[in-house]
Amino acid sequence: MTEFRVVDLINSEATTEIIVQAASPELAAKKALGVDLVRSARKSIVRARVYFCHPGTAPSMVRLYVRAEDRDRQMAEMSAQA
Repeated sequence: MTEFRVVDLINSEATTEIIVQAASPELAAKKALGVDLVRSARKSIVRARVYFCHPGTAPSMVRLYVRAEDRDRQMAEMSAQA
């Protein structure tokens, strides 16, 4: 397994970084943040950045986004609380 550094972009008070071992950036985010994220979605809804480096390669980073269905459910819940 690869070591991933997951950066939570929702917590605006402080940058939260969590290091986990996982097979993919998506699984690393699931372990670190407890949410299912995807690599493609509306760019304005980036949820996390995941950094990793395979042996012999340059460091990489992927942005992960909230799934559309989850985003719509979260928006409805926030509207109901207001």
